[in-house]
Amino acid sequence: MSRADLSGDPANISEAQLKTYLQYPRLATAARYGLRDDVGNTMDAPSILQLSGQPYRYAAVYHTAYAVAGGALRFKVNVAGSNDLLRWRYLGLLVDNASMPRLAAVRGTAWIVLAHEQWAGRGPGSSGPSRLGYKLFYSGADLVNRVVRANWVQPNFLTSLNGTPSFYDLRQDYCGVYRCVSGTIGFHYWSGRKDLNAATTNQMMFDPRGAATSVSAAVTDRYNLRFTTLGVTGNLGQRDFLATSTGRYLVQEGNVGTAAGSWDKWRIYLYRYTETALAPDGSGTITPIRPETPGGSVSFGNPSISVVDDPAGRGKVVVISYFLFSEGAKNGEAGSLLYYYRL
Repeated sequence: MSRADLSGDPANISEAQLKTYLQYPRLATAARYGLRDDVGNTMDAPSILQLSGQPYRYAAVYHTAYAVAGGALRFKVNVAGSNDLLRWRYLGLLVDNASMPRLAAVRGTAWIVLAHEQWAGRGPGSSGPSRLGYKLFYSGADLVNRVVRANWVQPNFLTSLNGTPSFYDLRQDYCGVYRCVSGTIGFHYWSGRKDLNAATTNQMMFDPRGAATSVSAAVTDRYNLRFTTLGVTGNLGQRDFLATSTGRYLVQEGNVGTAAGSWDKWRIYLYRYTETALAPDGSGTITPIRPETPGGSVSFGNPSISVVDDPAGRGKVVVISYFLFSEGAKNGEAGSLLYYYRL
């Protein structure tokens, strides 16, 4: 069995506590900068899931970039296992030519879904077009052993560049006599000028009948506009969802520079829902978060957040990760940062 933020009892975390955890990596219970697995792969954009009955208490999926012919970069999605959240053993490749992975448990089941960007451009490097790809695992054992039970690729929305998924809800569904998955998923798309957020309700994913799958995607216009008025003039990208006993939240990245660069201008925001919808409609509240590291880094992206059991057996911890862009990183802090606070 496995647990993720979309299933199980929500943690008792107040909004003030959550802001503290997001803002002060330097005060965390434990932290690891420049996160890598045991064979040296960078663990960028990690998504963490708690396991049970496996050799590892936690699984992480993450992407790693590597150089190919001509100096281009190609991305791959890997899986690793850990018992302490800081040291990770590489378990193998999950998806080639893919990036920005997210893991979530299907509510009320042992099933796990992986969502990711799937690149499809010609040439050895990862390039557009891109779509959202999904893989189904029946259990944590499947994930650890890389046994994929079903695949599905989401049709592109508006443009040929869709990516950076996040989960708002996943539930088991029925496709005739078969079991499948339905859910609400966030993603971004290229608007022609910059990345913006959208959401989709996918029904009957992994339906073996194929054509029966239903997709209903829409732009979250008001949500995007709210961040623009706060100065996010560049890309509005990755977000991660957390439900607590005190509210529902998104941790959102945004670039206050230009869409084509400004790697030193990625910032973090906390969005608190006031709406009842699963996907945000923009009616919630937004708080800028300015994470503080020991070295004073200033550019943060690719946020993720989850609540899992404490490695030391002392209740729960909230696990947070950011990517620290080298252009805004200080004192060797560049790369993926993973840290946790004991609740």
